[in-house]
Amino acid sequence: MRAAFARELRVYQGLHEQIQEWSPSVYGHFTREDWHILILEDLGPKSVPPWRARLTRSIVQSFARFHAANRGVTLPGWLKLPSEWLNDPGLLWIWTTDRSSRIERAAVAGNLAAEAAEWFARDGPLLRSVSGRLLTTPVPPQLLHTDARSDNLRWKNGRLYLLDWAQAVAGPPELDAAFFIQSIAVESPLDPETILGWYCEVNPLDPKIMEAAVCVAAGYFADRAWLPELVGLPRLRTFQKKQLSVTLRWALSRLGVETPTWLAAVAAVDEIQGLWAQASSRTW
Repeated sequence: MRAAFARELRVYQGLHEQIQEWSPSVYGHFTREDWHILILEDLGPKSVPPWRARLTRSIVQSFARFHAANRGVTLPGWLKLPSEWLNDPGLLWIWTTDRSSRIERAAVAGNLAAEAAEWFARDGPLLRSVSGRLLTTPVPPQLLHTDARSDNLRWKNGRLYLLDWAQAVAGPPELDAAFFIQSIAVESPLDPETILGWYCEVNPLDPKIMEAAVCVAAGYFADRAWLPELVGLPRLRTFQKKQLSVTLRWALSRLGVETPTWLAAVAAVDEIQGLWAQASSRTW
């Protein structure tokens, strides 16, 4: 958290011109003993969900304007470039034997484990290859938030405010859009392609790079969803499994690949586990 605080403060100070239209006002900061204090504008309670279509379109298009406004803007040298942060194995679809077997063992589908293994062997290389476009295609990097989601935004008086700038980096806007759109789709009945269409009305994106970005998002959640639960975040892995389901379906749809049967079992297993946990916590 100390490192995140320092990164966020640096963004507010060093990128004020680029983010001021989409960020809360900064009233000051100070340190007292071991406490680091950043005083930000109070923007009120969460605005979403529910993600109603009209509101969602307005929010997504404001996010697109953020990217459009920063296209071609010179960025400071301390902001991480794609070559520095996209090499994280968790951000690329690198289906090693260890990674695929982890997913198979984690109650993805029980009896469908063999089908999952066959699927990884057959389709994993395609997704890995498509993901690699983000590193091999020359795309001028621009400012990305990388953590846009319902709890990190506010919609107030017709204006989008983004919070938590600690993860800001330089990269392709397609990646920022992919992660934001999947987070909306997980929390709503809206289709990712519909949301993407609203975004592209304001800031058109490269379809090939967008495919790569969606594959990277799916790979990220496939890598994270099966890790042990984190203390204090008991619902994180369950939510990441839902994100995997949304992003992988989206990626496969864009690539014209049939959705595997085992993926449907991800949500089913989590639903059963959730009902069991609720029943176990009751006092009779």
